[in-house]
Amino acid sequence: HLQTKLETRENEAMKWESEWARIQTTAAKKTLMLGQIKMATHNLYALVYKHMKKKIQPEEADQTILQLEKIQSFIKDMTEITHEIKRHESAAVPNKQLLAVHYD
Repeated sequence: HLQTKLETRENEAMKWESEWARIQTTAAKKTLMLGQIKMATHNLYALVYKHMKKKIQPEEADQTILQLEKIQSFIKDMTEITHEIKRHESAAVPNKQLLAVHYD
């Protein structure tokens, strides 16, 4: 009877040790992924600031959320500029065609 209890407890201990190892592995993977995301964010942030010919503010160096907000703002601005250019180009194309037809 004691042997059965011992074996049951040993099996239970092995199960929890295995679960603990799985948790540690998962945590390590997520920590690595978070580090990669922060590094990629900082690289994009640096590119945005380089494009705007500004220096990165030291207090913003470790603020990933702030960096993401500034990246998002930059992308929105560039998207608006691109759409505006396309609108101007598409408005100019019919006029060029009209001129071409008129002079032919």
